[in-house]
Amino acid sequence: MVMKKDWINLERVVSFIGFLFLTVAFLGCYVMNGDPNSIIPNDRIVLLFIHSTCALASLVNTFFPKRITELSILIIESVFTIVTNYEMLGIFFFYNAIILILLDNLFKKRPKKLLILLFIIHFVDILLMFTHGWARTFIAFFTSFYFFAFYAWVYSLLRQKLSCLIPTQITNNSSLANTPKGSVVKLSDYNLSERQIAFILDYLKNCCNYKALSEKYNVSHSTVKHEFSEVFKVFNVERIEDLKILLLQYQIEK
Repeated sequence: MVMKKDWINLERVVSFIGFLFLTVAFLGCYVMNGDPNSIIPNDRIVLLFIHSTCALASLVNTFFPKRITELSILIIESVFTIVTNYEMLGIFFFYNAIILILLDNLFKKRPKKLLILLFIIHFVDILLMFTHGWARTFIAFFTSFYFFAFYAWVYSLLRQKLSCLIPTQITNNSSLANTPKGSVVKLSDYNLSERQIAFILDYLKNCCNYKALSEKYNVSHSTVKHEFSEVFKVFNVERIEDLKILLLQYQIEK
C-alpha cells in the first residue's frame, strides 16, 4: 500500500502525540492513588476512564482527523484535570480549545453565546477547586485571566503585522461595510442566482477552482468565469482570491 505524500500532516502528528500523552496519563493515574482532595468521588476510576477514552479518540483522530474530535478531547480533559490537582494543564487545554474554535469558526450559529457558555463552564470548573484550598483556586483564576490577556495580545500583534498582506480593496470594501466581522452573511440577500451561490459556497468550503466547478456542474469553463465576474461586481472585488479573503471574514450562508 502506497501512502500518499500529504497523509502525514501536523494535525495527525498532534493527534498521535496526544494519544501518547494520554496513554502516559492513563498509566500514571493507574499507579497513583488519586487525589484525596478532589471533589469527584472515586476520581482515580473516573480519570482512568476519561484518559483511556480520550486516548482512544486521539488515536482514531490520527487516522480520521476531525477538528470537533480534537476540540472535544481538549475540553473534556480540561474540565477533569482542573479539578483533580492539575489545574495549570487544564487551563492550557482550555485555551487551546478556544484557539481551535476561533481559527476554524466551529460554532457557526450563536458563536458569542457558545463561547461565553464555555468560559462560564471553565470558571465554574476552577471554582470547584476549592477543596484544594482557596489560595490555589485564586491563583488558577488569575492564571486563566493571564492566558486570556496573553492570547488576546498575540492576536492583536498578528492582526497588525498581517494587515499589510490584505489588499486595500478588501480593507476599504464598501459592500459589507455595515456588517460586523464574524457575523452571518446570507448570499441570498445579494440578488445572486442559485448557480452563483452554489459556486461561491463550493469555492469557499471545498476549495473548488474554475475547472473543478465546471466539471462538477457540467458547464463550460467560460460560464464559471462569467458567473464569478458578476459576483465580483456585487462584492466590489476584481479577483477570486480577493473574494475569498473578503468572505472568510464572515459566516457565509446560503
